[in-house]
Amino acid sequence: MWDLLSILILAGFPALSYLIQKRSGYSWLSPVLLCYATGILLANVKWFEVGHAVVESARDASILLGIPLLLIGTDFPAFQKQAKNLLLAFGLCVLSGIVLTIGVGYFFKDIIEQIWIYSGMLIGVYTGGIPNMNLIGLALKAPDAAFIYLNGADIVIGGFFLLLLLSIGKQVYGYFLKAPILFSAAAAENLQEAGIWPGWRSFFQNFGLSILITSAAVGITLLLSGSLEQVALLLLLLTTISLALSFIPKIRFMPGSFSIGEYFLLVFSVAIGLLADFSQIETKGLPVFLFTACVLFLAAGLHVLLCRLFRIDRDTAMITATAAFYGPPFVPQIASTLQNPGLIFPGILCGLCGFAIGNYLGISLGSFLAYLWA
Repeated sequence: MWDLLSILILAGFPALSYLIQKRSGYSWLSPVLLCYATGILLANVKWFEVGHAVVESARDASILLGIPLLLIGTDFPAFQKQAKNLLLAFGLCVLSGIVLTIGVGYFFKDIIEQIWIYSGMLIGVYTGGIPNMNLIGLALKAPDAAFIYLNGADIVIGGFFLLLLLSIGKQVYGYFLKAPILFSAAAAENLQEAGIWPGWRSFFQNFGLSILITSAAVGITLLLSGSLEQVALLLLLLTTISLALSFIPKIRFMPGSFSIGEYFLLVFSVAIGLLADFSQIETKGLPVFLFTACVLFLAAGLHVLLCRLFRIDRDTAMITATAAFYGPPFVPQIASTLQNPGLIFPGILCGLCGFAIGNYLGISLGSFLAYLWA
């Protein structure tokens, strides 16, 4: 019963979120925010039981099917003009994470045992997202408690920060940073179709294309690595194939691709919310909870200050922060909230860079801090 109810919510609430936004009259109440917040609410009420297997499958399938449709409309020449600022902003975010992890870790080194392990794992998380955490933890020989506490803390603190980005992020970042760079005409056309049902013919055309792209990426990943555990490789192939197809005008201007891709994104948002169980935080994990909160919020603040110093615009700062703190799958959520779909591809690219360097940074920093503080 709960599995069926979870499926109905995953499939139906994204459509309802568009109606709620239109009826509410509040521009900040985006469908992405509504889906994410509703998922979190249902996951943390006692009377609702989440069908975890179904929700996890929906999470993975929706992002794999959605990314190609969001990327095939990419205006690559427009991205090249913004590449320098994007890479600079991403580098500043990584630097902020390193500086604050070391700084905050120093104050917690007498409170949290083996703080260097938590510091190394957290650097991996806030450089390329949660997938880096497990590998770094294994390399640094982290105790089981470290995985439990950090995962729980990241769900709560990371989830709360993501809600802030989706709701008041534009206003807060916009107060400190200059106006966003205008996106391309192609991206603007995509934006206009968001939330509009394209018709069954367009749906099946786009859905079929998405399945072909995803199948090709999955097949090549299996051929090269023998499994689907290489998430970075899978996302890289998915992005590359989608980007290559965007150079074909007939595909780039396919009607309905963005609106259907955004619908998959909303399914992903509901799924992520449903998996955010706040009960995972235990009292004895409170120091790790506080450590994680200090690192994330102070790193985000330092990133904003550095972006202001280097005259980087609001949207670029927000999309690179999302790429670093959450990884590629969350980039389309923020791009949709910013109404700047032209930043989806570069944001995913930055997130993939974070995947690649996060493990190196986390392991090397953790080992260095162990030498200093052990």
